[in-house]
Amino acid sequence: MPSATDAPPTASGPLHGTAEALVSPVIDLSIRQLRAYNAGDLAAFCACFHEQVRVLDEAGTLTCGGLAAFRQRYADLWASFTEVRAEVIARVSLGRTVVELENYQRRSTQSGQLESGQVLIRYTEQDGQFAIVQCFRP
Repeated sequence: MPSATDAPPTASGPLHGTAEALVSPVIDLSIRQLRAYNAGDLAAFCACFHEQVRVLDEAGTLTCGGLAAFRQRYADLWASFTEVRAEVIARVSLGRTVVELENYQRRSTQSGQLESGQVLIRYTEQDGQFAIVQCFRP
C-alpha cells in the first residue's frame, strides 16, 4: 500500500514548499533570463536565447529575428533606460513553453520619466534556449 510520501505532490502534500525540486527546465531557463534581464547582464541574458530566436508581436508578426538583432535590441534598451526591471506576476508552463504575466518598469535616460506596464510573454524552448518569444500588450 502506498504511503503518503508516495503520493503525487499537492499544495498540502509532502513536497509543498520545495518548489526548486519541482522546477522544470523551461521554468529554470525563464528564471535565469529574468535574473540576467534585471541585472542588465546582456551576455547572460542573450545566452538564454537561441541563435535563431524569433520575437513576435501578438499577431504573430516577426519584430526581431536572430540573436545578433536580439542582442542589439537589448543593448539599445539598456543604453536608453535605467532601472530596467521586470517581475513575474503569474507563470504557467506546459512542455517546452512557458507563459508569463510580467510587470515592467524602466526610466528614460533622456526624459527621466519612469515607464511601467504589463506584458504577457510566451517563451518556447528549443535546444535548451528560448527560440520563440511572443509579446502581448494591453
